[in-house]
Amino acid sequence: MGGKSQEITVGYKYYVGMHLAWCRGPIDNITEIRVGDRVAWQGETSGGTISIDEEELFGGEDREGGVSGDVDIEMGGEAQTANSYLVSQLGAAIPAFRGIVAAVLKRPYLGNIPRFKNWAATGRRTPNGWSGAGSGLIGNDANPAHILYELITSKDWGMGYSESRVDVDAFNAARSTLASEGFGLSFLWTDENLDIEGFIQSVLQHIDASLYEDPTTGLWSLKLARDDYTVGNLQTLDNTNIIEVLDYKVPGWGELVNEMTVTYIDGEDDEPTWKERSVTIQNLAALQIQGGQVINRTHRYTGITKGALANRVCSRDLRQLSAPLAQMKLRLTSDQDAIRPGDVYLFSWPEYGITSMVIRIAKVNYGTLTDRAITVNAVQDVFSLVDSEFADPTPTDWIDPRSTPAPAPFRLLTEATYYQVAREVADSDAVLDGIDESSGFLVVNAVRPSSDAFNFLVMENVGGVYERIGPPGNFAPTTTITDDITPQQTVLPIDNSTATEDLDLVEAGTWAYLDGEIVEVTDIDIGAGTLTVNRGVIDTVPNAHSSGARIFFGQNFEATPTTEFVDSETANVRVLPSTSLGRLDVASAPTDNITFDSRFIRPYPPGQIRVNGEDWPEEVSGVPTLNWAHRDRTLQTAELIDQDAGPIGPEAGTTYNVRIRDGETGTSRRLVTGLTGDEYIYDEAKELNDGAALGHITWEIDALRDGYTNWQQQRREEIRLAGYGRHYGNDYGGLA
Repeated sequence: MGGKSQEITVGYKYYVGMHLAWCRGPIDNITEIRVGDRVAWQGETSGGTISIDEEELFGGEDREGGVSGDVDIEMGGEAQTANSYLVSQLGAAIPAFRGIVAAVLKRPYLGNIPRFKNWAATGRRTPNGWSGAGSGLIGNDANPAHILYELITSKDWGMGYSESRVDVDAFNAARSTLASEGFGLSFLWTDENLDIEGFIQSVLQHIDASLYEDPTTGLWSLKLARDDYTVGNLQTLDNTNIIEVLDYKVPGWGELVNEMTVTYIDGEDDEPTWKERSVTIQNLAALQIQGGQVINRTHRYTGITKGALANRVCSRDLRQLSAPLAQMKLRLTSDQDAIRPGDVYLFSWPEYGITSMVIRIAKVNYGTLTDRAITVNAVQDVFSLVDSEFADPTPTDWIDPRSTPAPAPFRLLTEATYYQVAREVADSDAVLDGIDESSGFLVVNAVRPSSDAFNFLVMENVGGVYERIGPPGNFAPTTTITDDITPQQTVLPIDNSTATEDLDLVEAGTWAYLDGEIVEVTDIDIGAGTLTVNRGVIDTVPNAHSSGARIFFGQNFEATPTTEFVDSETANVRVLPSTSLGRLDVASAPTDNITFDSRFIRPYPPGQIRVNGEDWPEEVSGVPTLNWAHRDRTLQTAELIDQDAGPIGPEAGTTYNVRIRDGETGTSRRLVTGLTGDEYIYDEAKELNDGAALGHITWEIDALRDGYTNWQQQRREEIRLAGYGRHYGNDYGGLA
């Protein structure tokens, strides 16, 4: 590959060393790192150095760059030592930062703009359990019993009780039930927002449980409110052990809710951060009783990460709050000291017409030394009512509009014309004049693979490694012709279906590629499915094309690298489209190739071709005469010149070759070289000298200069010669 014709500074890369603290440690592992809300790294690490390789994360060098380099993950364990990179930068006196989960950025590449993007990590810490407790995980969440155990026993950030002060049997029973229910929770706890007592209450509200210090054993006990009892086995509270009913009430329908909303933190999607979502359930019977007026209550459960669990909890809370459950405060005899929060009893009080109501103890006051009567608050147990079932939350209809980068479905590699080099590569006449005559430049057109793809890079295989060449390109509008067309046809039938791309971006006065021919767009009517063009502009000539031939609209929609290639060199190229999710990996892109053939230096073919004064005649009479107009590539850089334009130039040193062929057999009859004018007459003497008279003639004309021939040849084929040669006598078969 040749050298660059010029180097342009388009921006700067930024590298930063930094110590980022995320949370209190230690934790078990880090599974994902996002930078600026985009995934920069995924895996699983329990500490150590990770390597990030996402240089296209924010659109690559042409937008905001990306992230790449080494990062040390520090978990904050007790044995953690001072980080070697921080020591090298700050000196040996720095601490080890134990107890802090952090990332040490060892001068990674962070993009092309001087603004630090937010770094976020997804981490996991499974709470420690008691001996024989087994795993504290329920899926990817923690067992709430383990959470509560650690809140009670941790001397670092919990209540600091000895492990011997925990009722292990009660915690085991709760642990087993929660695991079978799939009731896992995940919290991000900041003690600035919620103290330890508040955190414990939050966990208990999630799982509908009671946590209490047993007055008899002194042990912390955990009891879940579940339908795990047999009514016939329950003890009864009645006038034999109730001293007094201090309060009893049944809420009226106006005090109840008929619609419940639960908000939770959805950990099942692929959002940059877990989003707060909600589920809502109505009690239709209560709604009807309350006259159709919606009475809503919302509960926020920040530890729930799954929609199905949120739905179950919403159903649970609605059942409790929409039913007219009796509430009471009872004063019991002192011999009922075995009663505990969460216990279930039968309540019988004939004065209220109650013979057998299942109640659950909510709160217990065991009295004083002078008044040993026990006071309890209780509520009619919801599990004694008929259960209602509700469907899991409907999955969101939202579809991520972002597309994973995909290969461009259609691509075109061409060698740049002198016109394109002058306008798009060389930024001055001096640069243009300094380009070697054997040099060639690449032009790449690519069609958008998805609606959110915004540009593409061109990568060339250099010694087995694909390297970027040139600035990014804009995707080309494209369509196909829907019928065969002739060389002289200027209104082209095109596909205007949804299969076409970006046709609304096409403007008049721009060029397009139709197979090997370049055309100038003069009008496009998408509704009618027509494209009006000037045929064969720049260094190309009009040709016939078959139905299905693809059109790439090139001007403003291509990549033109400044890399110079030499004659006969083959470039192997891959096109990498970009979306907001990144850039296509080079290994996933198809390979295209092109061999260069000195197109830049070649003279333009002549224009305004006329045979006996006509452009595309099928038949002429009189002496066959070919006329043309000069063209000069060095003077044709301001605008596109159509075939019918008058003479321009010619470029110094330009000559023409004219070949005459038998229009019926294709046999060459005469080749004339070195012409400098704009006309050639095939008179009777020349025809007699070449042999028998022709019934049909084909003209070919090429421009030459300094040993180079024009890129495409002008031809006028199979023109019938009417009446010509009849005065030659019978030797010519009496041509008509």
